[in-house]
Amino acid sequence: MKNKVKLIILISLTVQLCNAQTVRTVDEYKAKFDAIVPILKLVEKDTSNYIGKPFSEFAKHLEECGAKIIRLSISRHDNYALPQHIYGIYLWFTTNEDRNLESPHGLRFPGIWIHFKGSKPYEKGVSLMREYQASFTKEVEEFYSDAVIESFNFYIPEDIYMPHARRNE
Repeated sequence: MKNKVKLIILISLTVQLCNAQTVRTVDEYKAKFDAIVPILKLVEKDTSNYIGKPFSEFAKHLEECGAKIIRLSISRHDNYALPQHIYGIYLWFTTNEDRNLESPHGLRFPGIWIHFKGSKPYEKGVSLMREYQASFTKEVEEFYSDAVIESFNFYIPEDIYMPHARRNE
């Protein structure tokens, strides 16, 4: 147990250092990827404890584990997505600038899709997304804080590269 706690603290510090700066190279992006994946795998094991609980509790758990939510998006591909309703969000752990490396290099990054039991007001959610350019701010966190979690889908790729991607390094 002591080793697990030490590992979580070490990984948390690494992620915080990676999140403090904008990634400029594929190697920096890979370091960020390698730091967040073990944390998300640990968090994924605890998700049953957060089903039926408000999003704020899970967000706090992520932060305590060292996974800083940087951005979020509202799914337009979700079967639950209807006009005027938001039944889920996707959490990202990269900045908009970090994502500029993804397409040209065929990179991917882990994230978490959270489904809610009820909907949040669509217009307000979209307004916050536009106002804060999808950044996970205190205002955004407060808007989703009382959303009750129904389920999680973790996207944790084993490899940073997309299959068959050109690697322009």
